[in-house]
Amino acid sequence: MTFYITSNGYLLTDKIVEFLYKHDVMLTISLDGLKEIHDSNRKLALNNGGTFDNVIKNVMNIENNFPQYINNIFLNAL
Repeated sequence: MTFYITSNGYLLTDKIVEFLYKHDVMLTISLDGLKEIHDSNRKLALNNGGTFDNVIKNVMNIENNFPQYINNIFLNAL
């Protein structure tokens, strides 16, 4: 059975990615467009900073360290 989830991608640690891969979870990561647009819509409560750079870093980490899982990830950009 395949599961589907949508995430903002901000908290995708290696441990979480391993779990998603092990349990055959298809992942959609939401992006609101280019960095400036995304960061103007998605701010951290802690420091009012944007999340774009961290989300992209997490996607690149998956591509580099979990190449078998990258094809299970979709980016939903508005």
